[in-house]
Amino acid sequence: MCHETFASPLNCYYAHDNSAFADTDGYFGSSGSFFDFMPLEGSFQLGTPNVEEVMNKAAHHVICLLDKATGPMSFIIFVPNWDNPPAEFLKTYGDSVYLRKSFLIDGNNYCYIRGDQQEPSTSKDYFVAPFSSQVFILQNEKGNREWETTQERVDGLINAFSDSKRFNKSY
Repeated sequence: MCHETFASPLNCYYAHDNSAFADTDGYFGSSGSFFDFMPLEGSFQLGTPNVEEVMNKAAHHVICLLDKATGPMSFIIFVPNWDNPPAEFLKTYGDSVYLRKSFLIDGNNYCYIRGDQQEPSTSKDYFVAPFSSQVFILQNEKGNREWETTQERVDGLINAFSDSKRFNKSY
């Protein structure tokens, strides 16, 4: 199962996701709140809203899910690099026994798909992030065997975010 957390029907890439409004978003594939989501296996992308309390709670939930997983489980997590002083979520992910890889993507060198593409005034599909993001890859042993974290895959992930042909750097 590939699944996106903290999404909406307007910006979700995968067919399955978690969102804040299960009552309406369920028609579009939402499984409801990430904090009520209890999979036993799967590969997940996590990009929380940039609210420290939500990011801290999500970090603890990810560790709990990995602890309880019975099958292969993997998370790719994107969070702002709030490191002065280090935010709790950075320490939770960085100190985890499930950490396979972490790296920094510098601001203005990557983009996100915009979440407001339904607005007629929006002419661009991508938002160039002006802030640096920390990326963590957390996996249980079965997850690492299923989706091994190789440098080639990490480089592919970085390139997918920074491919200048995919977005206009003049935002």
